[in-house]
Amino acid sequence: METSLPTNIFAKATEAAKFIKSALPTALQLPTLAIVCGSGLGLLQNGLQASPKVELGYNELPHFPKSTGRAFG
Repeated sequence: METSLPTNIFAKATEAAKFIKSALPTALQLPTLAIVCGSGLGLLQNGLQASPKVELGYNELPHFPKSTGRAFG
């Protein structure tokens, strides 16, 4: 049985992917690894090589859900 996403969902995912790719510097245009951190895992980035690296918040990404959590600090 073949399942397919509605066209509008595919279009939204394509738009988000294009946005992410446009935010990448040349050195990261063909990444071998991407890490997506949810809440509580943001400190993971502290252990990564400083550059090249791109950080994008969910609030910047087209069609991504907006966070309902509160920042602590």
